Amino acid sequence: MSTTPTPAPSSPTRPARRRMGPLTRTWVDVVPNVMAKVLQLDAFLCLIGWAGLRRWEGYDALLEPFGWLGVPVGASLFITVFLYVWAATALRRKYMAWWLAVILQVVNIVGLAVPSYILLRDHEFRPADWNELGIMLPGSVLVLIVLLLSRSAFPGRLVPGAWIQALAVLVVGFASVTVVGLGLLAPIRRLHLDFDERVWWVLSRIMGTDLAKAFGHVPFNGPRWASFLLSFLAACVALAAVGVFLRSARRPPVPGSDLRVRALLLEDGGDSLGYFATRADRLTSFSPDGRAAVSFGVTMGVALAAGDPLGRRSSWEGAILAWLEECRDYGWIPAVISAGEEGARAYKEAGLSARRMGDEAIVKAADFDLRAHPAVAKAVRRVRSSGATVEVRRLGDIIHEEREQLRRAADDWRSGEERGFSMALDRTLADVDEREVVVTVKDVDGNPEALLGFSPWGMRGASLDVMRRSPTATNGVNEAMVTALLTEGPGMGIDVVSLNFAMFRSIFVDGLAVDASLTARALAKVMRLASRFWQLEQLYESNAKYGPTWSPRYMCFMDATQFVQVALAAGVLEGFVPVPRWWSLRNTPVSTDLTEEDYVRAVAEQVAEHVRALMPARRLPYEERQRRAALEDLTRRGVDAYPVGVAPGLHPAQARAQVSAWAQQVGTPAAHAGDGPRLRVEGRVGLERDHGGVVFVDLVRGDDSLQLLLDASVVDLPTWRRDMGRGDILVAEGTAVLTRTGEPSLAVTSWTILSKALCGLPRPRPDGQGHRRSPVPASASRTAQLLGDPEALALLSQRSAVVASLRATLGQAGYTEVETPILQAVHGGANARPFVTHLNAYDAEVFLRIAPELYLKRLAVAGMEAVFEVGRNFRNEGVDSTHNPEFTSLEAYVAHGDYHTMRRLAQELIQQAATAVHGAPIALRPAGSPGTQGAQVVTRRHGVDYVGVDISGDWPVVSVHEAVSAALGQPVGVDTPVPELARIVSDLDLDAPAGAGAGDLVGVLYDELVEARTLVPTFYTDFPVETSPLTRHHRRDPRLAERWDLVAWGAELGTAYSELTDPLEQRERFTAQSLRAAAGDPEAMSLDEDFLRSLELGLVPTGGLGLGVDRVAMLITGAASIREVIAFPYARPVS
Repeated sequence: MSTTPTPAPSSPTRPARRRMGPLTRTWVDVVPNVMAKVLQLDAFLCLIGWAGLRRWEGYDALLEPFGWLGVPVGASLFITVFLYVWAATALRRKYMAWWLAVILQVVNIVGLAVPSYILLRDHEFRPADWNELGIMLPGSVLVLIVLLLSRSAFPGRLVPGAWIQALAVLVVGFASVTVVGLGLLAPIRRLHLDFDERVWWVLSRIMGTDLAKAFGHVPFNGPRWASFLLSFLAACVALAAVGVFLRSARRPPVPGSDLRVRALLLEDGGDSLGYFATRADRLTSFSPDGRAAVSFGVTMGVALAAGDPLGRRSSWEGAILAWLEECRDYGWIPAVISAGEEGARAYKEAGLSARRMGDEAIVKAADFDLRAHPAVAKAVRRVRSSGATVEVRRLGDIIHEEREQLRRAADDWRSGEERGFSMALDRTLADVDEREVVVTVKDVDGNPEALLGFSPWGMRGASLDVMRRSPTATNGVNEAMVTALLTEGPGMGIDVVSLNFAMFRSIFVDGLAVDASLTARALAKVMRLASRFWQLEQLYESNAKYGPTWSPRYMCFMDATQFVQVALAAGVLEGFVPVPRWWSLRNTPVSTDLTEEDYVRAVAEQVAEHVRALMPARRLPYEERQRRAALEDLTRRGVDAYPVGVAPGLHPAQARAQVSAWAQQVGTPAAHAGDGPRLRVEGRVGLERDHGGVVFVDLVRGDDSLQLLLDASVVDLPTWRRDMGRGDILVAEGTAVLTRTGEPSLAVTSWTILSKALCGLPRPRPDGQGHRRSPVPASASRTAQLLGDPEALALLSQRSAVVASLRATLGQAGYTEVETPILQAVHGGANARPFVTHLNAYDAEVFLRIAPELYLKRLAVAGMEAVFEVGRNFRNEGVDSTHNPEFTSLEAYVAHGDYHTMRRLAQELIQQAATAVHGAPIALRPAGSPGTQGAQVVTRRHGVDYVGVDISGDWPVVSVHEAVSAALGQPVGVDTPVPELARIVSDLDLDAPAGAGAGDLVGVLYDELVEARTLVPTFYTDFPVETSPLTRHHRRDPRLAERWDLVAWGAELGTAYSELTDPLEQRERFTAQSLRAAAGDPEAMSLDEDFLRSLELGLVPTGGLGLGVDRVAMLITGAASIREVIAFPYARPVS
């Protein structure tokens, strides 16, 4: 099912639009508003006349212009109500308002023209009559012409059958009022009237005019109270009749629109109230491109949209205009409640006015810290101490029996009628809402005590829908449930939560401000008084305790005169104003051709389709499409392409050896064809040679292979060709044979597929060393590279041997292996730029460790006299042939050791590791490279010969200053002035850090002139102390540090110290490092107070060693890059 919206189909109930043309639209569209204003003014004058102003001499002069226009006038409550209803109908552009105006205007013209004609005929027309006729008749004709031309401005239709219904209400109502009036007059003995005279008096009071006089009866004055009561009752009847007559036409929901709404929500669910558009009592107007929609309900002639438009913002304008056009067609008053900032701005651009309603409380899970909200924390502790448990689940993860239990509980806990339109669903935990998040509290016996339901808000949010609790629930369950969602939600993909809506929040806030005006304080007091009935302030405070972000919500409407009607309609739809069910669209069933079960499945498939669409699109090459087709064919035939529990087969090398041994044993294999041993061999399908009736296949594992022979007379070759492809893993059974060329082979009798490869390796090619290799491009995944390059896998195996040897050597020496934290609160242990991340549980900034040194020293202080760790470190620095952001190091510490002790240990560790890999203490180097003269070739890899360089015996030990002096050809020592060192660095065109001291400048010279040019393993010792903040100063010269670096073939392999155990000096050096960090040095260490406090407990003289395990593996294996000895070096993600 596609989630892409399509343009909304035109509704068959949509009334036809008739327009006069583009030249008349501008003035035609204002006619309904002008008509409404005139009628409202007339109604007001009639009302004050009925209230007593009619006795004023000038009152009739005020009403006279309305009589010229053919508008009813009279000091009557009935006429007042009639005029107000007519005005409201005109504002809603009802067709009947236009018809009524036209009919009355025609009657007015006839009433003017006919008497004037009679007077003229009888020669009784006076000059004053000419003046009156010359003004009123042309004016009335002009008004009629304007009305006829403005027909298109009144498109609103009536409900079918409105005539009959309104007439019935009017007849029954007036008859009832007449009976009441006659009953009121019967006990009054002073009125000596006949029955017919009483009837005429009652009818006169009902109609608001003296009908008795008009029909020749003698008028009389009845009781004022009776006259008032009858006028009031008549007005009520008229109001009811006109209301029924002028009710807005409703269109039914368009079939399929609900699924299209859900598609828009999946595509762009930016509004927290968007999901409530799936209510059954909502209608929808779609934009022309189908990418956006306005969701609304209709009642009391108001089309009330809720929240922002749905879908893409670029299509909002089209959706709003379509909605306004539909409102115009049906005579609805357009209005919006609970629109957000963006939505209100869009509605305002379409011509509506916006007023702030209140604010929505939004809480981000990442920003919520329970410790910052003591009241909430106290409530959570209270619930926990009661033994209750809180669960956060998706509705789809709750079994149906429990769903029913929760639904029943929610119904039982509900007090009063269900409410909500803009911020709630009209269903509770329905199966169609499986993405809804449900938070429940259960007591110690497992019975539900409370629940919260949160509707989906886009793909990463939740919006509060249902809040229920048992009357006996522990106080604080709501806080416990909200807290559970905010803490557990991120694990379910919930990052942001929308809580309740706080009406008039700004009034409460402004009223409490220090500089609040008298008006602000007065409004706040009024709202607090109202809160006694509607809990406005309590709702605001219940949300504020979570520290939310407040997002404003707005009400939008066309005209301020419509505000009361809009507010009343909102009250009806939200459930605060009770009305008969037939009056509104509440609880209208969803228009769909699907059964409930099919509809639930359709929604679930829609969500699944959307999730699949979010996955990166892959354009599969032809071969991969063919492989997937073969997999589908296997599945259809009941063949499991990925079975379990299959016994392993022989390695091709083992099978090849057994075939060769059998061939030597029988001497003449051809004479014993079919008598060879039966073998079961496992491997990947490699190169295939199809000769029609016979197929030869290389079964490959690593560098080894065995030829399979498939004979059409023994096996089903069409099945093989259809099911199997290069790279597939299988286990083949058959008999050992030798081909005519003497190739050891397996005559296959059957095979079992173990894994179907959906992407194959390139066609194997000879590599010139007697092997066939699949050339894998550098852009391929690391797995494919390793699969196509057995020598790369061999390097990783050698690395494993290096690590195992390091551990074994240290274990034999009495060292204990430990593990220390990778996430650290303070970055230290080396000068390097760390990776920084955020620990949500503690809302704290933490670092991936750059070295385990400080924690290993803590263990040394605690009494572990010989300790080491092999583990991963992380440094956010450059990447090259010897550096990877993630790498493995070995660090070891021993009591009563020093840097001499650790130098001997390092030498032994590396030599033993080399022996474990090669059987002798040698390091591999490419033949012909510097430092390899006279060495013998021991292996060949990737077409390159490698020689073994002897690294046995003791390695050279040279001080740093001696090495630099030798490289420069001039003496450099600890006494060399800084300016002199700076000049040397400058003359060599080397870069030095700003403000560098003597130690830093010597370090620059050492890096460029010594380390980069070193060949055989060499220890460089006695570095300047300022470059070694964790190292003890030299026992002979405090300006130096007892430290060495081990370098071989231009790469640093490790370092070791006589550890600094003086806590005061260590604090001074850390402080200096902190000052450098504060000055902007990203590699400077921070001051680790916990480590310093540990060191103050006392640390015996200690030697410390650090080796780069990856670089040691490079040295021993001869790898040219650190990436070759790391299983999965970091690679830039493929976009």
